[in-house]
Amino acid sequence: MKSIRLLILLLMLSPMILKSAPQIKKAIKANLIKSGQVANYQDGKHYIIAIPPNETESFGWNDSAIEVYIASAFDTNLEIDIFGNKKTAFLKANEVYVLNEQNGLMKENCECRLPNIALPKTIEITADQNITVHVINSKSTTSDGYMAIPVEWWGNEYLHCSYYDNYESNTNTFSGGFLVLGSQDNTNVEVELRGIADDPDATLRGNTSKKIGDVLTFKVDRAEVYQIDSDGMTRGQIDLSGSKITSDKPVGVISYHQRTVIPIFLNSSRDHLSSMMQPTPALSTNYASISLERGGKKKGDLFRIVAVEANTNYTATWYDFETKQIIDTKSGLISKAGEFVDISDDLSGNPTIYSITGTSVFEADKPILLMQYSYSGGWDGTEYDPFMWNVTGMDQYTNNAIVQAPYNKTFGENYINIIANEISGDPTLPGIKSIEIDNIKVVDRVPSFTTNNIPGTTLYWARIRIAPGIHRIYSNGDALFGAYVYGYKSVDSYGWPAVMASHETSSTDSLAPSISYVQNSIPYLWQVLIEDNRQMDRVGNEKQQLDSKIAYGPITLIKNQYGLNTENFKEPLIDFEWGDELHDKYIVDLEVENPYEYAKAYFYVADIAGNVAFDSLEYHPFKLNMNNVEEVDFGGVLIEQRKTKTFTFENKSTFDCEISSISLFKGELFNIISDNIPSYLNVGESLEIEIEYAPTEISDNDTDSIIVTAANLSFAWEIKGYGIDNKERIELSSNEIDFGTIYVNDEKSQTLSINNTGQEILKINSIELANGSIFELLNSKPFPMTLGSGKSLYFELVYKPTVASDLDIDTVVVKTDTNTYKCVLRASAEPDLGVYDNENVDDIIKLSPNPISTDADITITMPEAGNVRVSLYTSTGKLVKELYNSFAAIGDFSFRFNSEGIAAGSYSLIIEQADMKYVKQIVVSK
Repeated sequence: MKSIRLLILLLMLSPMILKSAPQIKKAIKANLIKSGQVANYQDGKHYIIAIPPNETESFGWNDSAIEVYIASAFDTNLEIDIFGNKKTAFLKANEVYVLNEQNGLMKENCECRLPNIALPKTIEITADQNITVHVINSKSTTSDGYMAIPVEWWGNEYLHCSYYDNYESNTNTFSGGFLVLGSQDNTNVEVELRGIADDPDATLRGNTSKKIGDVLTFKVDRAEVYQIDSDGMTRGQIDLSGSKITSDKPVGVISYHQRTVIPIFLNSSRDHLSSMMQPTPALSTNYASISLERGGKKKGDLFRIVAVEANTNYTATWYDFETKQIIDTKSGLISKAGEFVDISDDLSGNPTIYSITGTSVFEADKPILLMQYSYSGGWDGTEYDPFMWNVTGMDQYTNNAIVQAPYNKTFGENYINIIANEISGDPTLPGIKSIEIDNIKVVDRVPSFTTNNIPGTTLYWARIRIAPGIHRIYSNGDALFGAYVYGYKSVDSYGWPAVMASHETSSTDSLAPSISYVQNSIPYLWQVLIEDNRQMDRVGNEKQQLDSKIAYGPITLIKNQYGLNTENFKEPLIDFEWGDELHDKYIVDLEVENPYEYAKAYFYVADIAGNVAFDSLEYHPFKLNMNNVEEVDFGGVLIEQRKTKTFTFENKSTFDCEISSISLFKGELFNIISDNIPSYLNVGESLEIEIEYAPTEISDNDTDSIIVTAANLSFAWEIKGYGIDNKERIELSSNEIDFGTIYVNDEKSQTLSINNTGQEILKINSIELANGSIFELLNSKPFPMTLGSGKSLYFELVYKPTVASDLDIDTVVVKTDTNTYKCVLRASAEPDLGVYDNENVDDIIKLSPNPISTDADITITMPEAGNVRVSLYTSTGKLVKELYNSFAAIGDFSFRFNSEGIAAGSYSLIIEQADMKYVKQIVVSK
């Protein structure tokens, strides 16, 4: 048996489901991910791309030019080689690196325009994590692009598919052709020219000796490109589609048309075509699609079927979007390998002809290549011009994809078409409902998604308008999808597949791995067992595992991946390293980060053949409530006595569980007196436990913790109490009250509480302040007062200063029969200088001399008769001396101020008259 390597990406974690102990519920069963249906081959670590020719060689001033979009689900380093010029870059997860003229991609020399010669005109991109790459070539009126296929998934056989040559004039000869890209040096390539040639003398451009039916051989080296196209000298007569490309080493193939109109004989609305082709072993027998959004027009799209093998029978059936009734069915036989049939096959642009519209299903008895084309705008009266893409076979659908719409803002109208397959068989469509784009469920954006069924299938479709830039599509259930991105600007368009798997469907093992779980004795630790499931062919041989194509990388826990969010799991523990010999089994240890919180884990497991399985685990922690947490305080208990409380614990989990133990952390003053442990609790049931408290001495705070163990988790609640004797116990609300600083004549109050914390009735004989205290005690009840156990009395203390003071202090004294309790009061007062009128002070007060050594004359001008008070204050607002306080008439009056006994310094002379106050600064100098 061949050995394999499994690439495991843990995309999202979330805890697991419990029954009687934390247990697992499998949210997605791996065996429902059917063989070959989940293969995300559209990303890789190595790309070689080239730019096919678009229209004429020159670029106009308003052209959008050439851009390469690189994106990844991971942070990754990039190495980029542009025609031999190397550069490096760093790409952040879920962002886009745009390679364009601003960082080294010169549009004037990018396109391949020299056929029949191998040239190193490629761009090589390597990364240390998987990336996706999209290429757009946009000129002023002609654009298209393609999704690049990683070198890892290139093959050795291809079919080319484009469209008829479009001769417009001798200077405008536009043809269809293809580019062959080399992945290794000295690669031998053979091309069997096939297709339609109404002109028997039709030749290749630059190679007049080769015609349809001939065989070309050439060599390419690594990162070289070889170009083949027809001469473009006819219109609607030459088409190289169906040409077969084979090689002895893997190559890439890009099909293109320089500029064409569809149908070919329509006389307007030309556009560029390009698409990177899948190897023929990756082609399918069953396809489905929906018609493009074209401004509400319903004439449909062109589909081209190319036979891989001779004598291929096909059937195409399409249905009305709304009625789901059959519009038409076409069947036929393609007798030769490489021949093609177009539906509709009308080339004239007849406005009465309709092509495939609505939903469509294509079936064949042998693999076919199916190409979908946008018609020219002139065909249905729109401004939307041609583009083409490879339709993805149903057995190449995936469940995750990173897709891109061009960052070029001129493409203001962008869409994504999704065709999804509900593989669960569940009529409620859980898989369809689980599909998200940019973290929003598609059914929330397109409610009709679950009713948009393609008749006779388990396929459902949705069309969504999207913004430029990166988008992520993800199925978190039993659904797989194909998708396509396209968009328009004025007389211009582009389109490419969002899912284009390239693995071989006929001989490659396409059976997804399986995932199983073994729960450790610790209920939040699991061993995840990943096993390969091998697939046999019809004669009993094991199918190819693609051992040469190993996806290297450590097992990681990826956050915000494909719309998922990881929570509450540790980084997985692994007992192996990538690079070891290949194995059939892997065991990964997975542990919940916080076992008290919910967690969930999603697994993305891919074997080296690219088969992918999704699975998930849920962890629900045990939840235990104490229903009477407000009673954890036993309060005061007399020494040598006991107090008992009952505590109730309730199972608030979603599963039954055993309470294995209940204990106390200390177990000294508190004791468990119940005897009903262990105890089994069903969901919602409760358990009562009695605990007693027996203090042995007076204490302020005795504590312990109740510890309950269940489901290997421990829960703790603190309990407390204090021991008391028969003596009185008083607690004042504070031993010191600070009123802070207030203005003179303002008022501030504080509350003093007296609390009886003892067991006996307390008698308070008095509460007093010192005689003449600046503080005031407000009390309307007479003493003595009685105060019951656990009760409190409240008294209001008031501070109302009349003069400024640096510190006022007093003590409240509480007296009982046996004790005295004290609370210190502190406060300070400052003058309210804010009311003084200093603007007119020099007109009111005249002082001579100033500074003063002994005496000074003070003259005051009275604006009106009345009482006047003159006072001297320190700079801190403390009254030094009242100098005058008497009636004064209107006009001037004077008096002498003697500074004897007053220390040298700065002072404030304050005059108060009626409602006005004035202050004059004076200096005493001795």
